[in-house]
Amino acid sequence: MNDMNAQPTRTTGETGAVNADSKDGGECLLPTALMNPTLCGLLLFLFPFVLGPVIGGKGWSVKFLSGDVYYYFVVARNYLDHGITSFDGEYATNGFHPLWQGCVILITSLSDGLGLSLFGLCALTLFFSVLIVAVALLILAACFRRALGSVPWLFCLLPLGICGVIGFLGTPWAHLSLWSYANGMESGLVLPAYSCWLYFAFSKNFLKTPGNAAGVGTAFAFLVLARLDHVFFVIPVAVVVVIRCLMRPSNSAFAYLIAIIIPAGTLLAYMFINLHYVGFAMPVSGAIKSTYPNLCLQNFVDVRDVLSNPLAAESILLFFRLVQVFVPAMAGLFVVGYSCFSSSFRAANYWRALFFTAVGTVMLALSLIHISEPTRPY
Repeated sequence: MNDMNAQPTRTTGETGAVNADSKDGGECLLPTALMNPTLCGLLLFLFPFVLGPVIGGKGWSVKFLSGDVYYYFVVARNYLDHGITSFDGEYATNGFHPLWQGCVILITSLSDGLGLSLFGLCALTLFFSVLIVAVALLILAACFRRALGSVPWLFCLLPLGICGVIGFLGTPWAHLSLWSYANGMESGLVLPAYSCWLYFAFSKNFLKTPGNAAGVGTAFAFLVLARLDHVFFVIPVAVVVVIRCLMRPSNSAFAYLIAIIIPAGTLLAYMFINLHYVGFAMPVSGAIKSTYPNLCLQNFVDVRDVLSNPLAAESILLFFRLVQVFVPAMAGLFVVGYSCFSSSFRAANYWRALFFTAVGTVMLALSLIHISEPTRPY
């Protein structure tokens, strides 16, 4: 005899979410696919890019791209036509992030082979940018599963970013959302590189085996080539590895040096190539965007001026850059402080990765040229 009080069947999804069967047909109240936080986050990210061709008309992809992408296009064109990474076709330059410039050269070459117009090149560049960020989302989901055992439902809202709920693409607030990373610039490559680093860092064997150290080092090399100023994220790990080897020298301890040998060797090779072909070891554009190793005290003066008179026109103009630079820096300081005082946080296998990231974020913020300069610090 059937139990009239039997409870509906319950199944656990990716995050432990429950799907109840309906009484009449046993069908899920929500499609199974929509109960997957990873898929929901991915679909939310892809939505504006799928909608763009429908409502944007000809040249729709241009609206998603940063204006600086045309600099990469020009350098790529001169390389393909003249065999030199140059903006004017005559003098070599290294004023770009190398990994993305290489990608743009390949994209431009593919566009030429397909006979695409400039609008077509923009669309192709946007496609690769979107693909890169989508891959990063999938790697991040794997990081959550490794660290927490499941992907939390808040992952669905990841594309919105900090302030994405009050703005959309085409507004300044879009720079604080995940959508802004699909802008045809090097910033998109940072996400899969950093996600790969997190994946190895969230392992219980973080820097405990040569294999994990090699994975960390490779991810760091990827990250540095994607955006050169992100070398600050490598420095905290490098310091810890060196101290560990000095305090507890052994064959296994020295094997962990591979975590810094790989990115250090990559950076040295990049500097040698620059010196040979351009005459400058580091990119010429970096000098006007960073004061490292000196702190930029003008940043603190700007913060004081904005807080003392927040309704002034100058303060309103600086507010966006303050959010970009100092909100991550303050979050980094909080994580550093929390790590020092919370034993439960240090018990988690992911706390070291967050701690190193926080230190690198603070170092990067302190080395940026002051935010009131016309040159953008990002």
